[in-house]
Amino acid sequence: MINKTLNISQIKNYNAIIWDFDGVIKDSVEIKGDIFRDLFLDQDFSVQERIVKHHHNNGGLSRVQKLKIYFDWSNHESSNSKIKYYASKFSKLVFKKVINSEYIPGILDYLKTNYTRQQFFLVTGTPEEEIIKITKKLKIYNYFRKIIGYPKKKQDAFEYIIKKYNLDLGNVIVIGDSYSEYNAAKNLGLKFILKIDEKKSKIPKWYIERDLIIKDFFGE
Repeated sequence: MINKTLNISQIKNYNAIIWDFDGVIKDSVEIKGDIFRDLFLDQDFSVQERIVKHHHNNGGLSRVQKLKIYFDWSNHESSNSKIKYYASKFSKLVFKKVINSEYIPGILDYLKTNYTRQQFFLVTGTPEEEIIKITKKLKIYNYFRKIIGYPKKKQDAFEYIIKKYNLDLGNVIVIGDSYSEYNAAKNLGLKFILKIDEKKSKIPKWYIERDLIIKDFFGE
């Protein structure tokens, strides 16, 4: 199927948008990968590389889910208390870095201009308390009718939003960059728009439609 890069005006035609955060609103995927590497600097370089690669290929997974996997790959003894400690350490390291990271080109203006004429929702694998603090610090919290983070799963979050706000499935799009939100959207019959990294412009193998992509949010 031929790849189709969407024009921003086509996105404006939908009544509601469910946004991912990392890689869609903030250019923060690399930042979080670097922090995961820092947490496991005592491991072999091959383990660190495996961790970073997994992080980039599984953007929608929560850090707790990822840490459980990474502990299995490391020589650390895994326990709930240790996972909790590392997750807390991750949160402390990531907050300021995400705040200071660049916005995805055009997204801030798009949110400001359109949040009163479209319904915006934010669903992310970031812990809910943390993403609420981040969006408030960034002064974008009020652009979203609802913000949902970990521990709620993506599909459960989408389903909740659809029912809670009585949304027409045909008039809702999900914009994300990972398999987790793509799969959740497909399971519920929602249209999914893949956000492609402008610097890499690589379409992942799991995106079988390969026809609805967007690189930035610049528009009229």
